[in-house]
Amino acid sequence: MRPPTSRSRGPDWRLLRGWSEEELERACKRARRARSNFDPRPGELAKRRFRHVCSQARVAREPPGPPMPGGAFERLWDAICRFEHSDPRIVVAHLRPDEPLRGRIVLLEVRVLGLRYLCPARIVAARAHSDGARTLRALALDTLEDHLERGREWFLLRKDHATGEIHFRLQAAWRPGDFPNAWSHAGFLALAPRYQRAWHRLAHLRLRRLAAGLAPHVGDGGPIFSARIEMPAEPVVFYAGRKPPRDVHLEGEEEEMRGIVEPLLLGMASGLRSLAGPAAAMHGRKVAGRVFAALAAAEMVADKLPGIPPRTRLLPLAARAVSGALAASAGIEGGRMVRGILGAASAVASAGMATALRLRAHRLSPLFGFALGAAEDLVVGRVLRQRGA
Repeated sequence: MRPPTSRSRGPDWRLLRGWSEEELERACKRARRARSNFDPRPGELAKRRFRHVCSQARVAREPPGPPMPGGAFERLWDAICRFEHSDPRIVVAHLRPDEPLRGRIVLLEVRVLGLRYLCPARIVAARAHSDGARTLRALALDTLEDHLERGREWFLLRKDHATGEIHFRLQAAWRPGDFPNAWSHAGFLALAPRYQRAWHRLAHLRLRRLAAGLAPHVGDGGPIFSARIEMPAEPVVFYAGRKPPRDVHLEGEEEEMRGIVEPLLLGMASGLRSLAGPAAAMHGRKVAGRVFAALAAAEMVADKLPGIPPRTRLLPLAARAVSGALAASAGIEGGRMVRGILGAASAVASAGMATALRLRAHRLSPLFGFALGAAEDLVVGRVLRQRGA
């Protein structure tokens, strides 16, 4: 099923004002007749034209075991169904909480820089699962015709029975949708990633505040928990990319990506400047970190002096490979061999490629060669700043 888009004109929009109850009622009736503005068939959302955004964090804790009637899990789920996790400075949800959850129309009032866009959506699925290890509640929200985005968003609340910890997860597959004018489209492309990241992080914070009794719960007008309950302080794990996240454990996915990217970056830095990789890896060790940072800075100056042998000669290249391997595997409990190999290979590759580029640039003009050397310093400096060296 491919919904028609020829009649789509984008959402209704206002400047510095919202919609009356009568206007919202009419918009809700129109949304009931609207269809999804994307192809919802299985597999379509995984195609490359969609971007994927996901966040996850611990939001509360209650005694171990299945969720208690009227406890934090049940009441947080009620808050999610009412869209109380959405920060009203960014998105206000207009809905009827007494309607059945599946098929419920949600009018999302998107607020940005004084502009307000009324975007229709529909809850298309609701799931509940419980076994001996965990309890999971989930719902899916589809965008409808005349929405700023095209795609689906999932809201998942999970309780681990062994620990009593309650985790909230937001996951979306989206791409630009229907816009009322060209400047709204341009503004969306420029600001959407920033607002999207902020909305995700604030959603977890709002649920934590609800669970800790620091914010009222719309359902009954009172706090979900006593204010004496400690609010989780762990950071929100956030992912954005072209590929869907593989599983629920984003922390593990992020660590896996870090285990590949970080040794490659440290090795690349060692290939460009032999002491840059160890200087970045030694960050956090007061004496060694300062010593290696000073040596790396001195090497950047010495590299410009005449008489310095090419980095692709056997001994200098071997030294950079060893430096890259040591930097990539420093301070790691497990997987040292794999990280060391990645670091050494990256050091050799970056040294060879950088040398070839500088030689070609120098043949064109000595000024080009100098500029390329300065660019190498900028790259190395960026790696050092990322590691805090």
